[in-house]
Amino acid sequence: MDFRIDATLPASAAQLWAIFFDVQRVAGLIPGCENVTEVEPLKAFSALMKQKIGPFKLELPTTIVLGAYTLERHVELGAKGRDKLTGTSIDVHMAVNLDERQGENGPECVLGVVAEMQVAGKLASLGYPVVKKKSDELFAEFER
Repeated sequence: MDFRIDATLPASAAQLWAIFFDVQRVAGLIPGCENVTEVEPLKAFSALMKQKIGPFKLELPTTIVLGAYTLERHVELGAKGRDKLTGTSIDVHMAVNLDERQGENGPECVLGVVAEMQVAGKLASLGYPVVKKKSDELFAEFER
């Protein structure tokens, strides 16, 4: 499944970059994300993702690894998790791009997020439409 967020925000790239690297703040924006811990400074994190999708209640211990980045412009990350009870696993690859420009009222930044998520296990048995709908809802909530 692929997801995309495109938004123009009234902030500089430096301001948004600082928010993205305030890991606890970002975790608070992600529905169901709990217990975020920095395993390796600005490189690897662990978290617990909790979601209810259809008849399944998932608790996915998740590992998040930051990849390539260009300061205040671009960052890539990957996240993998697996629910022990259902055997459901997720694998997410995400790229975030920031493009600052001058707006009428000062700096603004075009935020572009591209994510690819693969789901396997019992949750995948619900079918693509159900999983996609819930995933779209979660990405929309994060975007807001």
